Parts: sequence; C-alpha cells; structure tokens
Amino acid sequence: MSFENEDANVYSYSDSSRIYFSDNLKPSSFHKDAYQKYGSDINLIFLVKDTITISGQDEAGKYWKTCKWYNIVYGYAQVPFGNINKFEKILKSFESIRK
Repeated sequence: MSFENEDANVYSYSDSSRIYFSDNLKPSSFHKDAYQKYGSDINLIFLVKDTITISGQDEAGKYWKTCKWYNIVYGYAQVPFGNINKFEKILKSFESIRK
C-alpha cells in the first residue's frame, strides 16, 4: 500500500489480524490505550528514538504491537489473545534478520 508519504506492506489473516512493515517513522496516531499507557507525547517519543517497542490492547480487546528500528516500523494489530505467540514468533524472526 502506498499513500501520501508512506509505503506499507500489510499482510491480513482470515481473522482480521495483520502484520505490517512501513517506512512511516512518525505515525499520526496510535491506539487509544497507547496514549494512556505511554503518555500524550508518545508520537514525539516514537519519532526521536532510534529503537522503540510499544504494545497494548485495542477497544475490542485484541492485541497490537509496534516496533521501530531506525527507519523501519513493523508490528501487528487486531490479534486475538490465542494467536499472540504466533505473531511474536514472526516479529522475532524479523529481529533476527536485522542483527
């Protein structure tokens, strides 16, 4: 997907969970619980740090995680509790490539 100044690869699963890669280093917004958990300046914190990982639960009770590693942003969203381990393994496989 390409829109505005962002390119993103999004892989959706049949249960609506998805995993993504992006070059959007300054997301315009995060899930509501991210602001409650990490503070109202999470956008600025995310922008200035080279590496950061934030995670939480959306309004529907599904899980999300966003990782920034220099100029790459990746993570998952809308993941039911029973599938978290599967998505964590996928993210770990990305992390092993960058080392």
